[in-house]
Amino acid sequence: MIKEVSALTPLDLRQYPVWEYVFDLDRVPECDQDMPTDTSVTPVKELPVDDTGNCVIGTKVKLNNGTQEWAMLSGLTLPSPDGRTGTVFVHLFDQKRAEWADFPPRDYPVYRADAPREVSALLGLAMEDVFPLSYDIRGLVAGPEQMLQGTIGSDGTMTALSAIRNESVSMEAEREIAVKDLKRRGLWKQDPLSLIGLLYKVGSFHVGVQGFYTLAQENTTLPSHAHVIRPLLDRAREMRVYHTDSSSEELRKDMASIGTLVGSYFEIDLAKEVLRGHERLWNAQCWRRGSIVIAALIGDRELGGVLSCCSEPGVASSIYQLRKVNPASALSYAQDVAKRGLIAFVFPASNGIESMDVFPPAEDLERLYRLSVARCRSLD
Repeated sequence: MIKEVSALTPLDLRQYPVWEYVFDLDRVPECDQDMPTDTSVTPVKELPVDDTGNCVIGTKVKLNNGTQEWAMLSGLTLPSPDGRTGTVFVHLFDQKRAEWADFPPRDYPVYRADAPREVSALLGLAMEDVFPLSYDIRGLVAGPEQMLQGTIGSDGTMTALSAIRNESVSMEAEREIAVKDLKRRGLWKQDPLSLIGLLYKVGSFHVGVQGFYTLAQENTTLPSHAHVIRPLLDRAREMRVYHTDSSSEELRKDMASIGTLVGSYFEIDLAKEVLRGHERLWNAQCWRRGSIVIAALIGDRELGGVLSCCSEPGVASSIYQLRKVNPASALSYAQDVAKRGLIAFVFPASNGIESMDVFPPAEDLERLYRLSVARCRSLD
C-alpha cells in the first residue's frame, strides 16, 4: 500500500501506526507512478521500529487542556538518557477541515515562530490550551521506556518523562526541608504523599474548598464561587445534580429551572447561567440538595489555579466513606466520567461546597494529586 503522507487519516493510523517514506520508484505500483515519491509512504508492519529518521509515527497526543488529538510525528530525534532534549516535526489533525496542521521544530529551515499559535487557532483553542503536548510512543519505537513518554513544546522540543520526574524530585526535596521544619515546630500533619497507595484504591482525592460556613450564608455569594466553581463551569462538558429523598422542594424547583429530570438526577443545561442566582443550590448542606457533579476538560495550568484557592488535599479511607456523603449513583457517574477521559468534580450532598472530591482519569490520578499537594494552601 502506497499513500501520499498528507492523505493519511486517523483511520490509516489506527490500522498502521508507523509509515515509512518510499524513495525507490520500483516499489510504487504503476497506477501510482504520478505520485511525488519523496512524499509517498508505505506502512511498517513490524513494530517497534529502531530507526525513526525515515518514518512517520501516528499516535494520539494529549493537549495541555486534557483533550486528545491524532498527530503524526516525523523527523523524530528522541531525548537521550543523559538529559538532552529531542526534536520532532508535529502534524496535528484538524477534525473540522480533515487536514493536518503542521508546526516544525525550531532547528528546521522552515520553522516559523507563529506556527504553533496558528495551529492552536485552527483547533479553536488558545496556545496555552494546546502546549505542551504529552506523547507516549511505547510499542511503536524502540528505546528506553522513559524516553518514549514525555512532552513536546511549541518549538518541537521533546522532554522525556524521566526529566520531568527529576524536576519534580527536586521540588520534593525542597518540600522535605519544609516538612522537617514543620515537624520541628510541631505543626506537621500526615504527609499527603504517604497516601498515594490508598489513592489508587479509591480512585479519587479531595480538597477543601470553602471551609465552614453557616446556614445564614447559604443564600449568599461565597469566595469559592468565583475562584473554584466558575473556572470549572467554564470548562464543563456536563453537569448533574443527584437529588435524594431528603432534597428540599425549594431546591428541586431550582434544579428544574436549569435542568431536566432524568431518573435520580437533573441533567443541567450548561447554556444557562447555573451559578449566579442559584447560590442556595450550590451552598446547601445536610443532604438538602444531593451531590453536584461537574464533568470538565481542564488543563493542568487552569486546574493548578483552581487548586491554589483550595486547601488540605487528602484521600478518603475507602469508597465506602465517600458513599456516606454522596448518593452511590453520583459516585458511579463520577467514575464513568473519569473513564471517558474527563475529570469529575463532586460537591458532596452532606457538606455543600466545604470540600470537593476529584475523580481524574486513571493515568492522570497520581500526577493531579501531586499537583494538588503542591498547589493547595495549608490551613496551619
